[in-house]
Amino acid sequence: MDALASRLAEAQMALPLLMMLLLVVALFGSSIPVITAVIAVAQWPEVFRLTRSLVLVERGKPYIDAARTLGLGRAAILVRHVVPNVVKPASLVVLLLLAQAVLLESALSYLGAGPERPFATWGRIVSDGQDYVTTSW
Repeated sequence: MDALASRLAEAQMALPLLMMLLLVVALFGSSIPVITAVIAVAQWPEVFRLTRSLVLVERGKPYIDAARTLGLGRAAILVRHVVPNVVKPASLVVLLLLAQAVLLESALSYLGAGPERPFATWGRIVSDGQDYVTTSW
């Protein structure tokens, strides 16, 4: 399962992100739920790879061996020891990816593939003001 998920994440990371977002938005429309879901799905490999590496590091630590020696099962070790040590770094990466998600949505809006007109987005504001940069600065 680990190898399958890793190969899937690597395959998705090999695709150009903005082109993939444009394709999905063109197929399913440019509503806010679609854009949000597409950006979330597009960013899962980064969270997956970091979480996987953190779990592999924690798995090799001595206190995990001690917990196994004491007779704790895999689920108990995972819940008591691994998850608390992985949640903080993983949540930090998720917060950093939120900033990237805002930039991705702005890029989509700038290219005209963002939410429709009642919603104001950074990309559309920049796109609308682009004609006036040289004359009305």
